[in-house]
Amino acid sequence: MIVGLVCARLGSEGLPGKNFAGFAGKPLIDWSIEQAVTAKKLDGVYVVTDAPYQYPGVETIHEPRHLAGAGIAKWQVWQWAAAQLESQGREVTAVVDIDVTRPLRHSADIDKVIKRYLAPPPDSHVVMGISEAKRSPYFDILEMDQTGLHISKPLGRFSVRQYGPKVYNHAGVYVIHRDSLYRQLSLFEPGQLVQGVLLSAENAIDIDNELDWRIAEYLMERRILEAANIKAAERWQV
Repeated sequence: MIVGLVCARLGSEGLPGKNFAGFAGKPLIDWSIEQAVTAKKLDGVYVVTDAPYQYPGVETIHEPRHLAGAGIAKWQVWQWAAAQLESQGREVTAVVDIDVTRPLRHSADIDKVIKRYLAPPPDSHVVMGISEAKRSPYFDILEMDQTGLHISKPLGRFSVRQYGPKVYNHAGVYVIHRDSLYRQLSLFEPGQLVQGVLLSAENAIDIDNELDWRIAEYLMERRILEAANIKAAERWQV
């Protein structure tokens, strides 16, 4: 079965407690859970957390403390969660991570990435959602060393950003084949076949700091108001 994992540790470096803080009327994590449970191509949804948290009707896999630290790669958490499910006799064919910090995505985005993963012939170990990046390492992303600032990829530098190679951001949905999950240790290891599915930049907004939070919450509240006005207008149609 294809299982959705909503992984959310209690701690957070940039915004303490953000995964469970109130966002547009409900805990931030709730938005991702609701997207997961309404997605059509997931066979099961599980919350993976070290927090005392429970979402009605969704099973929680309680994460051990050693996996909830800031330096732990998410891949390790996926491996552990899949092994926990399989130890209970649940067959896992693929794991789908639904990132908590992308509340603006739609359930259709999750289905879109899974659909690409399932498309024949199989040509990937991982399929991930991506969005077009506004900044490019060939043009305006900088690195600093002891001599000063430099373009991140100086050998491929272009005078106009649009003339350089297309670059992308992670968009917060990952589908990982079960065998690859156990065989590999990270997302982009040699031999790992990774494909991308383009999602909208708005749906892929990632909350990493206070400014991100304000922008995402404004957009979400605008969506809620627009949806409410549409429903109200429909009720008055003759």
